[in-house]
Amino acid sequence: MADLSKKPFLQQLRKILSEGIQRIDNDECSEESALGMVARFNIESDKHYDKKRFVNYDEAMRMIGIRSRGMFKKMCDENGIRQHSVGNIKVGFLRNEIEDLARQAREENRNSTK
Repeated sequence: MADLSKKPFLQQLRKILSEGIQRIDNDECSEESALGMVARFNIESDKHYDKKRFVNYDEAMRMIGIRSRGMFKKMCDENGIRQHSVGNIKVGFLRNEIEDLARQAREENRNSTK
């Protein structure tokens, strides 16, 4: 295997692709989420972003319908969702990933009430 220690671009690409493949193989990834992974790579490699594509903690929690930051953080960790940084500044969560998580939470809630 090639020495990637001096090639941060390739390290980041490998990490994003590995996470994406794992989520696809585990059937945890919608097409929107896959596009989000590609967008995440583009954002992190280009160092620019569209503010409309990101949400902060409070907005993400509102979209999902929870009030506990701890619960929100746990949900994100369980689903491989993380805050994104551009130039070492946290810009938030990808909106489409949070929308997928909200959809999943609604479906689980519906299934548990049946």
